[in-house]
Amino acid sequence: MRSDFIKSASRIFRMDAQYIVSGTTWLGFDQAVNVATSIITTIVLTNIVSKAIYGSYVYLLGICMLLLPVTLTGMSNAIIQSAARAHDGSLARGMAMRLKGGFVVSVILAGISVAFFVSGRIDAAWALGMACVIYPFAFAADDYKSYLQGRQDFKRYACINATVNAAVCAATVWAAVASGGLFAILTANLAARGAGNLLAYFRMRGLLRNRNVDEKFDGFGKRLSAVAAVNGISYSIDQVLVGSLFTMEIMASYGLASRLSEPFRFLGLAVNRLAWPKAARMQGPYVAGKFLSKLALLMAMLIIISLAVFASMPFLIRFVFPAYRDVTPLAMLMIFSAMSAVVVTYLETYFISQDNLQRFYYFASTARPAATIALMIPCMHWWGFWGAVWARLFVRLASAVVLTGRMYIEYRKSFEAV
Repeated sequence: MRSDFIKSASRIFRMDAQYIVSGTTWLGFDQAVNVATSIITTIVLTNIVSKAIYGSYVYLLGICMLLLPVTLTGMSNAIIQSAARAHDGSLARGMAMRLKGGFVVSVILAGISVAFFVSGRIDAAWALGMACVIYPFAFAADDYKSYLQGRQDFKRYACINATVNAAVCAATVWAAVASGGLFAILTANLAARGAGNLLAYFRMRGLLRNRNVDEKFDGFGKRLSAVAAVNGISYSIDQVLVGSLFTMEIMASYGLASRLSEPFRFLGLAVNRLAWPKAARMQGPYVAGKFLSKLALLMAMLIIISLAVFASMPFLIRFVFPAYRDVTPLAMLMIFSAMSAVVVTYLETYFISQDNLQRFYYFASTARPAATIALMIPCMHWWGFWGAVWARLFVRLASAVVLTGRMYIEYRKSFEAV
């Protein structure tokens, strides 16, 4: 009965419903674990440690994330495409390049740690000092996820990634309960993440089908890394700016609102994981029609989710985060912005999957974060820390309009081809 229903859905919506159902189920499980571990960690930290310590924790993680582009994060996306096209040797090559970048970040973090120490921020200095040792393994060794995504092995991806996230959550919560200090919390978080990534990678090596490396892998990965560098800075700069310009108490509220919006940003990643591997094997203007036909369905789903979230968010914050009741309006605005990011991610997935449109993807996905960074400073001057959220939202909405328009142009070309 279930098989007949899936076949009917495939015919009606003109899509591989079996793939969508299976992939969505496992990615939904992964998403549920991500959300649960993020919420548990946030609840424990916001209710056990002071706002100053939680704000500092979020601030230091923001610095770590701001430096992430140095690890050539675009190699992860290149691994996805290579694995989808059966070039499994790209996993080891891409990870080696990313780890070298990770050690460069370690040196930079060591310098920042010394600067904090000299300025009298002793706790932050010690915490970053330990972070610089662990950083490459915590943030530049997680490409087992990219490889499994490319192979469309969503079940294994979800199970391994969920285990790593659960371990990180458990370690962070244990450190908060046992110590409550900034050094212990940040160290536990990064150490568990690094150990989980390494164990997962060594587990993945037995699954490799060959050692082939796509001849275009290095160039593709480096170009994507250049694009990702601007994206990465845009993603983290708001937390670094808020932490640098305002008090740690304000940083704590901003950080909580950001954490509450994270589950909705993950939706964009889930959409990308489902769409990219299949789209990468299809080329031509007709693919635009496939993406456009699903766009209305995606937006309807996001609207339904948004209404449910906005209705429940005030009650959630009041009872779960009683010391942060003032964060409700900020969290709701961030969630709306995150929903718009899901649409942008879906649209960008089309352009990156089409070989002849990747140049436009490089332009569009670089212009968006660059515009966000440029707009963020004046918006924060006018509206304080709220300006960082408004700047990101304005640019995301504009990007969605531009990308949809360009995709429609490609769709029209499919009629000309006929």
